[in-house]
Amino acid sequence: MNSKEKTLSIIIPVYNEEKTITELLDLVEKVELQGIKKEINYY
Repeated sequence: MNSKEKTLSIIIPVYNEEKTITELLDLVEKVELQGIKKEINYY
């Protein structure tokens, strides 16, 4: 891993979100962050 690359951890708590979780994850994944790697967790 490049020492200049940073990671942003995104934690999304979900409860009864069966209808919206796919759309939410798609939107979060589409966001471009220059020089920042995204790590997405949902529980």
